[in-house]
Amino acid sequence: MPGCGIDAELEHVVEKIAPWLGSDPLGGLWWRQRDGTLHEIHMAAQADAPATVCEVPQAAVLHDAERIVFGRSWLYSARGNQIARHDAASLQPDAEFTFDGTVLDIASDADDGLMVLLRHDTPPPVAFSLQRLCASGKLLPPRPLPAALHPSRLTYLAHTACTVALSADGAQIGFIDAEGNCDIRALASLLSADGNFCAKWIESDRLDRFVLLGKDGGGRTQCVVCDARGDVIASVNADGAHAAVIAGDMLYWLSDAALLRLAQATNGGDASADGAGGSGGVHGQYLTPLMQSPRKASESGWLRAHIEAMLPAGATMHVTVLRCDDDEAAAASRDIAVDQSLTPAQRITALTTLQGWRSAATYDFGGSQQDSSATKAQIYDIPLFDDDAPWCRLLLELAAAPLSDLPRLESCTVLYPNISLMQYLPAMFKGGGVAENRPGGDDPFLRTLVGVWESQTQGLDRAISQSGARVHPDTAPAVWLDFLARKLGCPWHNSLPEAAKRRILQAADALAQARGTRYSLALLLQALLPDIRYEVIDVAVDYGLATLGGIGRHGVVAGSSLPTLLSGLPPDAARLSRKAVLGVMRLGGSDGSSGPASDAYQRFLGQIKIILHTVRNPLLADVLPSLLTSIVPAGVVACIEWHAEPRAWQLDSGLQLDDPSPGRLNQSLRLNRSTLSGKRKRQLPTGGLLPGFHLS
Repeated sequence: MPGCGIDAELEHVVEKIAPWLGSDPLGGLWWRQRDGTLHEIHMAAQADAPATVCEVPQAAVLHDAERIVFGRSWLYSARGNQIARHDAASLQPDAEFTFDGTVLDIASDADDGLMVLLRHDTPPPVAFSLQRLCASGKLLPPRPLPAALHPSRLTYLAHTACTVALSADGAQIGFIDAEGNCDIRALASLLSADGNFCAKWIESDRLDRFVLLGKDGGGRTQCVVCDARGDVIASVNADGAHAAVIAGDMLYWLSDAALLRLAQATNGGDASADGAGGSGGVHGQYLTPLMQSPRKASESGWLRAHIEAMLPAGATMHVTVLRCDDDEAAAASRDIAVDQSLTPAQRITALTTLQGWRSAATYDFGGSQQDSSATKAQIYDIPLFDDDAPWCRLLLELAAAPLSDLPRLESCTVLYPNISLMQYLPAMFKGGGVAENRPGGDDPFLRTLVGVWESQTQGLDRAISQSGARVHPDTAPAVWLDFLARKLGCPWHNSLPEAAKRRILQAADALAQARGTRYSLALLLQALLPDIRYEVIDVAVDYGLATLGGIGRHGVVAGSSLPTLLSGLPPDAARLSRKAVLGVMRLGGSDGSSGPASDAYQRFLGQIKIILHTVRNPLLADVLPSLLTSIVPAGVVACIEWHAEPRAWQLDSGLQLDDPSPGRLNQSLRLNRSTLSGKRKRQLPTGGLLPGFHLS
């Protein structure tokens, strides 16, 4: 591991040790000797635990197994085209599974099942597939693998649900996701750009790290630890090793003479930053996409970059500005950025060292020691106007101190073209350079000074640009709603729910125009109770005195309001005679101004009744009277009634009619013994039910 020493201990020496090594979900380590005996080390992931070696009782089925995998409850062994399953505690056989192909390798799926790598020789050509054996014994359909990979070994990363397969020649690895997509990457440049690494072993742990064991260009055996993306975490010389496993902070490998354990090097109690799985400093990189500022008189040049990040105490941020003047070099960088055969770290290295790109400037920022517990992100401004190259990238490197909080990058915004306050300075300050759109102008110091001024006023500009959203009912903060309602004169109470407040503000204009009318009251009730049925009754208008004929409002002849009760002669005397003259008595007359629209905007007269068909809401019942007082005319009395909706009865098959009196409704429905049939139409007979019958 680069930068960390090798603390190797000879844990157990045997005369003939087989190149097979594996771990179980409980943190134990297993290996098999050439004579077929199994050995185990308990708590192999803990450095302070005693390295006690236990010999496992002989199991004949495991002697010639080509691959052994331990799960929580099962132990799997592969041989030929079969996989045998045993009880993990007693090693008693449980079941056998036969596959349509040769089993090349198996790996635990972290759910007590297996990922199985198969080779199919018939029909030609040779094909490879990946099949899952569930813990219940169910075999999922196999998924074909690219023939170009030619896999021979595999391991499974549980957290990312990704299978990593190693090719037979050791020159490639393939990342197979849950959908079966495969990304093939070359291992030649895994350790260095001009290296020639070739792997022969792969194994993973419970933290989605995997170990590659192979030889580099110089013929030396290297043990490489990678993360889930394939980036190298650490590497160490492992001469003579046949197999390797990582467990916690410990790295184990098998040689011809011994099982060796490597612990992470320490220095004064602080873990090294380069140790595999250590608690040292954490580093991260972010490279922005390719950005272009076209070479045009009105659009060229760069302004600055706003980086929003949180840097705790001890954290640092290093920003490198990369520039490019060559269009071909820019196109080449775009191709490297989408090359899936390289790991993210390799792509960043290739982009930063690509010919035609240069490092124009670097900036360093550190976390505050005084406010180490702050969680609010800060704005860091990077000037970009000092170079007019059309292509640009930013490389951001974040680092955290050991045992400290991690830094966090929130956003990165790049502003261009080069339009700033320099455009508004008098001509004597601009100079010819600014007039010709040269970013620095004739006076770079003045341009830098104006840039500092601009960056300090960004908070004011941002607040001004967002001020419109603060007074809109859809986007205003919750604390602003009460202020807006007071300014607009809306019927209001601070204890209303936020959703109801926003609906009232959205209808503020209509409420102000129709204040005191039935329409305004309807808007208010819809805002407070949008899903509730209600009734509004104006007693003086809806239940007024019935008059026959007479002069109405504005001198118009108006009739009586219907429905109403007319008293007089009995019904058999209602006929045309001397007592009933046409043209003198008119019922239900109306003028041209009446109608639904005019009724909605008619002002309330004396007393109104509001019937809410819902269960009484204690909070709304307390504030609703004050809201009605502000929306109805002065002197109008509002009475509120809460009526819970009655239970709705549905006529269906099985609904019985029960009544003590004998009788029959029709041929198929009898009292006390018949039910409503629901085969065709679920309805009562056409004649209806007689009075006195009840539905039960």
